[in-house]
Amino acid sequence: MEEIEVDPWIRKKIDVYDVYSIIGVLYSIPFVIIDELTLRRSREKFMKECRMIPCDNRKIIDEKSVPSLDFEPPIDILGSKMTPYLKGSSSQHMCTILDGIDDAGYTLEGVDVLVASETLHKIAGAVFHQETSWKLRAYLETVQNKKMIVLCDDDQEKIETGPARRFEQRVESQRLASLKFAQAWSQRGDLDPEESKISRITNPLIHGSRLVLANLKCGSSTLKMAVVGEVDMCTAQQSVNTAVMTGRPHRVNLGSDPDDVLDSFEYLWSRCFWIGLTNCLIGMRSDFSAPVKTVHRFDIKEYYHTSRKRFDNLIDVSTNCVAQVMNRLKEAVESVPNSNWIVQYVGRDEEFEPNNIKISKAPETHSFWLIREYFQIAEYELVTKKNQTAMAGKKNDVIPRVVHCPQQKRSRLSKIRTDTTDFAKQFHRLLKHITP
Repeated sequence: MEEIEVDPWIRKKIDVYDVYSIIGVLYSIPFVIIDELTLRRSREKFMKECRMIPCDNRKIIDEKSVPSLDFEPPIDILGSKMTPYLKGSSSQHMCTILDGIDDAGYTLEGVDVLVASETLHKIAGAVFHQETSWKLRAYLETVQNKKMIVLCDDDQEKIETGPARRFEQRVESQRLASLKFAQAWSQRGDLDPEESKISRITNPLIHGSRLVLANLKCGSSTLKMAVVGEVDMCTAQQSVNTAVMTGRPHRVNLGSDPDDVLDSFEYLWSRCFWIGLTNCLIGMRSDFSAPVKTVHRFDIKEYYHTSRKRFDNLIDVSTNCVAQVMNRLKEAVESVPNSNWIVQYVGRDEEFEPNNIKISKAPETHSFWLIREYFQIAEYELVTKKNQTAMAGKKNDVIPRVVHCPQQKRSRLSKIRTDTTDFAKQFHRLLKHITP
């Protein structure tokens, strides 16, 4: 089996919640950025430092009868600072995921594929964004004594081996505004006395990821996946993603343009659906520089069922496309287990029909464990170098100590020095005599 082609535009009368179903939520994995690399923290430490939502703000999440909240004064997100983080589906990020799973002692029982929600969203982009090209790489590795496919969205030739770049250079303004809004929203108000003892109101260094187990069906075949995706805010009970929209209240879209409607919903959908979140908190503002005055709870599942025909069933088609690709990839990897595989889509020209997604053998084989080891060494070397630089920058100032000794005491010290010197000479003669 040298190459498989998948048609992303196979239309079937399906419900996406039958094709893709969450069977278990594991936990939120912390990603703390220190020295421009992702380091691990224990879950207990993470839950003490994660962005805790003030009680007054939390009711929009906990109470179904509260669909929106108005803030006075409005939430200003322009001045919020954010920390850079790694691309959520890169090989470096996936290495950190495996490290976090190992540290937590969790067993991925029966899992066939470890993948990021961003990667699934990229595959679905063959339907939503037909002009955009992408390339994925699949590794078959032994994880926890079981063969598992690790799927990353950077090819071996383009792996980012340096430190993480600045957040603003990596993420579109829509995503950056969303995280700034999450940070500013969780900073408002005070925690109740019991929570404040064990929690901080916010920690801008933390970027959380939610790990879920999911089944993906394609015809009679079922694939079990461990999917990790971004989370903007976490409490001990649940995770929440956010978005910031500009336009009229109670509307998901950015305006009246149908393309804007689709792009807006597809953005919210991809951030929530693949990791099993049904609600997304949306901040509404009058223009791009204005503060957020109102926050609405948006039900992804409800909107899907009421608007699927409006979107020409693109949500169903894209989900079925992901199911095809993942199941055919599993079939290909099992047929030739000693190779890496490339999943590639070449974006079409606007004048031509959409291209097929191609699954083919990689020209060379690289072990994912070698890549993981490389990033661990790079992390160690960077931290060591920074520690050495910090130590070298410290001045070892010697403060002279002045001791006043009387004349009688000085003569005694002189005698002690002479006796000590003679004893040292005798000791060295003894060592020289017994040394062969």
